[in-house]
Amino acid sequence: MPRRRITFRQLETFATVAHLSSFTRAAEALHLTQPAVSIQIRQLVDTIGMPLFEQSGRELALTPAADELLATVRSLDDVWNRFESAIADLKGLKRGKLRVA
Repeated sequence: MPRRRITFRQLETFATVAHLSSFTRAAEALHLTQPAVSIQIRQLVDTIGMPLFEQSGRELALTPAADELLATVRSLDDVWNRFESAIADLKGLKRGKLRVA
C-alpha cells in the first residue's frame, strides 16, 4: 500500500486551527468550509497515526503530537520563506556575479 504524503495545505490548515483554536474560525480564515478543514485534519491525523487535538466542551487543546508538529511546521515555514527570498533574489539578480566586458 502506498505511503500517504502530507501536503502543505494540510500543514497550513493544521497551523491555522492550532493558532485559532477553532475549526470554524480556521475555515473562515482560510476561505474554506468547516467540513473541508475537518477533512484536511482527519487526513493529517490518519497519516501521522496520532490525534492532534483534544476537545473538552468548547475548548480545543493541542496534543503532544500536535505540539511537535506545530514546531516542525514553524521550522518549515522559516525554511520556505528563506527559499522564496533566495529565488526572488535570483530573479531580480540581486545576487550573483557580474562580469563587465
